[in-house]
Amino acid sequence: MPEPSAGPARRAGALAVHSLSRFVTTVPDLDAAERFHRAFGLDVRRSGDRLDLHTFGGPPSPWATIHAAPGRKTLQFLSFSCFEGELEAIAARAAGCGAERIDPHPFGTPDGLWLRHPDGWAVQVSVGPKKTPDRPTTAAVPPGPVREAGRAPARSAVREVRPRR
Repeated sequence: MPEPSAGPARRAGALAVHSLSRFVTTVPDLDAAERFHRAFGLDVRRSGDRLDLHTFGGPPSPWATIHAAPGRKTLQFLSFSCFEGELEAIAARAAGCGAERIDPHPFGTPDGLWLRHPDGWAVQVSVGPKKTPDRPTTAAVPPGPVREAGRAPARSAVREVRPRR
């Protein structure tokens, strides 16, 4: 079965973001975050005090970025993408709902519309490619029959996980 397309599927008359393009967090221990995300099966790329998280075979841009910072783990911002020509209408709708416009986040790019979420963190909406598939991906091959039910297989016998999205 072919992989899902990430083409520009639109609904007539609908105005909305089409993809979560990235989220950015800070953590006090970047080494621990790197070990965790590698064990989870992600393609982790380190650059100084920043980790960029990718899926194997996914788009070239990271879907998450983690920066080192003292204190508790914190969500810094979510970045969403919209279709070309819709950003101003989204900005107008956000203003009509009373959303607070803010300056771009220091860990982000100045592109697009920056808003303050009611819970205090930043939200970016900018024009960008559609990353989410239009239909579900094909299911992974389920594991074979388990002997001695109730017991986990030996770690060495488990195939490495490689998230696709």
